[in-house]
Amino acid sequence: MAPIYCVPLDGFPLKILHEIGSELGRTFHAPVHFLPEVDTTEQSYDHSRGQHNSSSILVMLNSIIPTDHARIIGITTADLFIPIFTFVFGEAQIDGPAAVVSGQRLTNEYYGMEANNLIYYERLLKECTHELGHTYGLRHCLSDGCVMRKSTYVEDIDFKTSEFCPECRTYMEAK
Repeated sequence: MAPIYCVPLDGFPLKILHEIGSELGRTFHAPVHFLPEVDTTEQSYDHSRGQHNSSSILVMLNSIIPTDHARIIGITTADLFIPIFTFVFGEAQIDGPAAVVSGQRLTNEYYGMEANNLIYYERLLKECTHELGHTYGLRHCLSDGCVMRKSTYVEDIDFKTSEFCPECRTYMEAK
């Protein structure tokens, strides 16, 4: 497969980015490269909402992707939205090159609970895998536990695995 480029956005921790990137490389059987940090605040921040517009970030990511047929994923701690939703965990272009994921609402602390780095990491990995799956053409899956199952709430993320169901896996193997 073509390479996946991982980009830290707005101060996202490099250590976590590299760990997630390594897992994504194994999952997608693709080489992973890391790009320098990008500040998206000027381009994506909506002062009236106090959030970043994820669609604006996708436009920016499209402008920096280094090669044809590659995928790019930006990971941020900023809270994301699209105009029709209060928030999103991430957004991707279906069968396109770019995806973005936010860790903001993936921490236990966001919900007033005790910090748990393992749960945060698992949620982040699932969402990154999910959004990159969209870039390869996968749609939301109805199979229980499939990483491509839609996640409206953080509990939905916890319920699913970080793996593709057999049908989604077969689709990805044919790519």
